[in-house]
Amino acid sequence: MDHLIYYFTGTGNSLSIAKGIKARIANTEIREISDNEEIENIDSNTLGIVFPVYCWGAPNIVVNFLKRATISKETYIYCVSCYGGMLAETNIQINKLLKEKELSLSAGFSIKMPGNFIPMYDIANSKKQNELFKREKNKIDTIVDTISSQKIKKIEKSLGFVGKYLSSVAYRKSIEQMKYFDNTFRTDDGCTGCGICMKICPKNNILIKNNKPEWQHNCEACLACLHWCPQKVIQSGNKTQKRKRYHNSSITISEMIKR
Repeated sequence: MDHLIYYFTGTGNSLSIAKGIKARIANTEIREISDNEEIENIDSNTLGIVFPVYCWGAPNIVVNFLKRATISKETYIYCVSCYGGMLAETNIQINKLLKEKELSLSAGFSIKMPGNFIPMYDIANSKKQNELFKREKNKIDTIVDTISSQKIKKIEKSLGFVGKYLSSVAYRKSIEQMKYFDNTFRTDDGCTGCGICMKICPKNNILIKNNKPEWQHNCEACLACLHWCPQKVIQSGNKTQKRKRYHNSSITISEMIKR
């Protein structure tokens, strides 16, 4: 395999980025990051890791993937962090994880995408989303140019000292509690027991019992179950009931459902 991209996504943003890179670079394969699969030795010419920023750092599933993966020292490694709020030092964190394996990032990119954490805020309007999608395409052109020629590029970060604090102290305090985030979920009347939430969960954290979803406390807080529910009856906390749902318009539910 010449070019390999591993991605993690809840609402499709990271998959959209991975597909955008694949469309511009021949002989590229994209694979979903999963806790439930063995990882073969990675010796592709380039390796991309595409994921959303959670709590000013990498999601647990991405961290675990990097700890488990065996990657050739000859492989050109880059990451793309997509974020709705703050990038902080997420890419620096990825580089530190690689250095534990005597590897390093050759480039670390960031792309601002529509945020989807509706327990805290509303979804951006369609005009703002389209502006971000346009910037996404332009940034992918830059990324493709860099990795096609395997340039070494400065790792992108933001916010200086504040970013460093958020990606270290605040990140550690927040990310450890993510697996229990599903305690905030509930279903309103109208749930049909269709099982979409169970099929779409990247952590296999949902079971359907008595035609209702039951979360198993191994959550990633990606909100895939909430945003892709066809009845829009999954809620988190007390503010999501009146807020719009979001998933990337270029990604279909069939691409998201677990195989």
